[in-house]
Amino acid sequence: MKTISNLALEDREQAQQEPNISLVENSVQATLDGVADGRTVEISSVSEQNPSLCRKLSAMGIVSGGELKVLGRAPLGCPISVSTLGYQLSLRLSEASQILVAER
Repeated sequence: MKTISNLALEDREQAQQEPNISLVENSVQATLDGVADGRTVEISSVSEQNPSLCRKLSAMGIVSGGELKVLGRAPLGCPISVSTLGYQLSLRLSEASQILVAER
């Protein structure tokens, strides 16, 4: 899976073929689980496939237009630690995969 941090311009056509990376208005979008540590991204949307997860993420401040910084991951990759609104959260990769983000 490609991440925002290593997606080169020449890879944009291929990005359109991959399910978790897309191009919207000339900005690269990916799911949060694919963002490299240390990167700051803007939340584009949260999947509405799971209404209870959507409510949980919203209650934690993860809403469209918000900013997230990926702080790091546990040794086995899950959970992922992010910072938003001045506090830190830990998210399962399955939860992070439901958050569509764009590079700032």
